Amino acid sequence: MIVDTHCHSWRCGDGFPVRIRTRVAALNADFPFPPAGFAQAGVDKAVLVSAAQSPDETEALFALADANPITVLAVIGFLDPFASDFATRLAAWRRRPVFRGLRLPLVVFDDPAWIETRPALKALDALNDAGLIAEILAEPQHLDAVHRVLTARPNLAAIIDHVANPPARRGPEFDAWREKIALIARDTGAICKFGDLRNGDAAPPADDVAVEIVGHVARRFGNRRLIAGSNWPVAGVDGDPYGAAFLRLRSFARATGLDEPALFADNALRFFGRTT
Repeated sequence: MIVDTHCHSWRCGDGFPVRIRTRVAALNADFPFPPAGFAQAGVDKAVLVSAAQSPDETEALFALADANPITVLAVIGFLDPFASDFATRLAAWRRRPVFRGLRLPLVVFDDPAWIETRPALKALDALNDAGLIAEILAEPQHLDAVHRVLTARPNLAAIIDHVANPPARRGPEFDAWREKIALIARDTGAICKFGDLRNGDAAPPADDVAVEIVGHVARRFGNRRLIAGSNWPVAGVDGDPYGAAFLRLRSFARATGLDEPALFADNALRFFGRTT
């Protein structure tokens, strides 16, 4: 069994501001859910994740979940913490059983400490109070601030998206990522999500670097605090079919001794609130 914890879906002309499809022509196309090859890849369920900084896109993901109640495990949406209707929208979305939390895309904001602004902190506290998930899309330069806000909220359910997008090559920035992600693993209860290990539209790391990334995160977080996602359709930008990211990640998991049932299914079912 596989639970894809990171699947996007969009269509041309939908008006949603998905940044990566403005930069990559191949991604400015229709990507319906479920993707072609979903069942053939051995995937049983998926988490639909916001790709745009728009609550309307989240409403569209709810519609997809309603149309696919067996295969959609959860929806992770987006609300702007600075919006005047943040609390009202969050309260309305909480009434949807499929809604499990919000994505905080730190990478789209100029301030590396955006997550420490007053509205962002209030949003995190609201998620914590509601028992919802904060999915944090960060890069290494954000991790000091992420560490501070998560250590101050030990009961917050948090995901570090894409293992915080480590550099694809070894060097000082790679070493800084290793140190900072280890501190988050040690000092917080966050879990870490593997994808195809590419940072945005950049090429994924070479296999030896990828194995080092997977091994480092596995040692620091342990088998019960790791989940996996396809990052579809971004993972297909080079022509790979849906499911190829899981094959690649499975090879890295085997090379590093990870518990595959936990990584690919059990942890996701537990973390997103459904055990059957």
